[in-house]
Amino acid sequence: MKRAAKSLKGAKTVDAGAKVFIVTGGAMGIGAAIVRKLASAGAIVMIADVNKKIGQSLAFEIRKTVGRA
Repeated sequence: MKRAAKSLKGAKTVDAGAKVFIVTGGAMGIGAAIVRKLASAGAIVMIADVNKKIGQSLAFEIRKTVGRA
């Protein structure tokens, strides 16, 4: 049986500029996508993940391209 996707109607957006976000599990997958999106919106992002090497690589990518991590 398939589950219906929840509607995001009425969901609030957050102005990420000049804010600090901590993203747990932020090195890969959905967490990494969230990190990239927040950084591109002007946020300072802390990547918290058990995979230090991949997290550091993502932080380097973010600093090189769009923002601070």
